[in-house]
Amino acid sequence: RRPVEDADLPPGWVKLATSRPDVFIYHHAGSNMTKETRPAADDHLIPQGWEKVPSRGSVTVPFYYRHKATGKTQLGLPCEGPPEELLENWEKVASSRPGQKPYYFNRSTAVKQYEKPEVALPAGWKAQTSSQGSVYYYHAKTGVSQFVVPT
Repeated sequence: RRPVEDADLPPGWVKLATSRPDVFIYHHAGSNMTKETRPAADDHLIPQGWEKVPSRGSVTVPFYYRHKATGKTQLGLPCEGPPEELLENWEKVASSRPGQKPYYFNRSTAVKQYEKPEVALPAGWKAQTSSQGSVYYYHAKTGVSQFVVPT
């Protein structure tokens, strides 16, 4: 594969010719990402296991991100690894600036915060994390455990 001149590519991307005429692939050396479609400026920031998906019929949201293994979707740039289990409408978003820590974003209220959103539990209940990484709720006095948030 030989490099092909293309001044309009985002920084770090190289256009490579394939054995078929007029068919190219694109490679970003910094992230070792290779793709068959022309890259967007932030494509090299998308963590492995996630993909950028064009929205259908939405002018305000041109695309979203989907985790390939779980099918979970979010609007903000995802963090490395599988998505965290969070309260409804919350997502963990990676900063597009190097060295900045991720934040949590609520799609319904547009609230942005750096602390993980937690639910206020009734007296005696505690949130626990299983060995598989799922959050469940435990009431020490009664010995009851459940995956549904207690009310």
